[in-house]
Amino acid sequence: YNRRIPSIFISHQMRIMNPLRIHMLEEGSELFNLFFFKRFREVIVPDYRENDFSGNLSHNLKRIDEDKIHYVGILSDFKKIDLIKNIDYLISITGPEPQRSVLEKKILSQIDDLNGNIVLTRGKTEIEENNLSENIKIYSYLSREDREEILNRSKMVISRSGYSTIMDLAVIGTKALMIPTPGQSEQEYLALYHHRKGTCYTVDQDNIILSEHIEEAEKTKGFPGDCNVEKTVENILDIIYSTTL
Repeated sequence: YNRRIPSIFISHQMRIMNPLRIHMLEEGSELFNLFFFKRFREVIVPDYRENDFSGNLSHNLKRIDEDKIHYVGILSDFKKIDLIKNIDYLISITGPEPQRSVLEKKILSQIDDLNGNIVLTRGKTEIEENNLSENIKIYSYLSREDREEILNRSKMVISRSGYSTIMDLAVIGTKALMIPTPGQSEQEYLALYHHRKGTCYTVDQDNIILSEHIEEAEKTKGFPGDCNVEKTVENILDIIYSTTL
């Protein structure tokens, strides 16, 4: 924020979820944001007003007037590419320690139970790459271009349920098994929200049985793959120009 120039706030969190889902506290977080937003000329939410992906994080608000929010659409670094879907499972292990390593250990102990071509990304540049077998490729880290290609080649993604990941999947279009990071209320909410919508299947980290839960995820409708990021950028630029000119 700079009082000397028009400032715009961009966030998908108009309401902050708490672990116990105490609605009074969540409404209180709206009041905090409402006070904070007063400094800004405009408030932009990277989501749709209808057919949304963030659920109650930015919709059904009690204290914030949604008519004063610009719902501009989904943002992602990736684009949908017409490639042959020859990767059965992309397993993306991300997030803070120690939970990243806990999930990795669980996944690696069960990965041999899966059939098909598998790519596992560890999200740690200091870990050496290796292949467990001919059908399992492990990458410590992928560039943006490589990750975009692999996402577009994947039939299913097993990953955390952060909002950035959800937006990526909404652009690419794929089925997903989502494993929220324990203790991260937003991820837990988003995973359950999309589970109930039938967009993905979700399971707690402690209870994951890969082969069984992937079978359940196969039954979901998956993420749509019809979100236009270029249109979202146009919407944002229109707001910026109208605010500054």
